[in-house]
Order: sequence, then C-alpha cells, then structure tokens
Amino acid sequence: MMFMRSADNLATSAIMLELIEWLISTSPGGNITFIFNKLEEVRQVSATGIAKRKHTMSEPIDQNTFIIILEAASVEPIPLSEAVHKKNDIY
Repeated sequence: MMFMRSADNLATSAIMLELIEWLISTSPGGNITFIFNKLEEVRQVSATGIAKRKHTMSEPIDQNTFIIILEAASVEPIPLSEAVHKKNDIY
C-alpha cells in the first residue's frame, strides 16, 4: 500500500518517465520536450502560458506543435481570458 500527497503529479511524472524510457528504447526520432511542473495545473494556466509565449524553456513552438497535458484532476472548459492573468505576462 502506498500513501502520497499530490498523487496525481507523481502519477503523471511516472507516466512521462516511462514514456521517455520507451522512446529511448525504440528511437522513433524527432524532437520531444517534456516539462515537469512542480505545481498543479490550475485550469491549465501554465500550459496556456507556454502556448501563448510560443516557446518552452528550450524550444520554440508553433501551429505544428502538440501540447499534451497529463493532469488527473477534473477540469472544466473556461474562456482563455479567465484563465490568463495579467501578472503572468502571457497575453
């Protein structure tokens, strides 16, 4: 039996680590960037911020970039204007 705090973040991190191992073993080619957040995705604001800035910390992103959010919490769609705040500088 395992007890954890913020288990959904640990679960998504474990999924990404397994995927990285699989990608290394199969060598599919291409560029893939994984972003490990230390905080919860609150209405996907950080993913929205990455998309609005059009780059990750190391790679530019464009209309051909896929952003996959691994989040275990339930979410509800909201307008982007409600999700993005001025203080985040992601207009």
